[in-house]
Amino acid sequence: MEKESLTEEAFLGWKADPVTRLHYQLLRAWVEALKAQWAEGMFRVEGNEKALGQVELLNRLLELDLEQLVEGTSNE
Repeated sequence: MEKESLTEEAFLGWKADPVTRLHYQLLRAWVEALKAQWAEGMFRVEGNEKALGQVELLNRLLELDLEQLVEGTSNE
């Protein structure tokens, strides 16, 4: 299978796509839900690490840029 090259224009088009925008909106909602659960005391000390890891992962997905995407798939 031939690997496609990703251009800046294609990446920006993907980020502007309505489905992608809804996906990002959902990720942000998940981050806020985890923050609200934490604020309500839902996580005990041992649960804090899991929640923080989830927030970190969601934020990394939200902040993903073209270079990170290309580098992350360069070994496939």
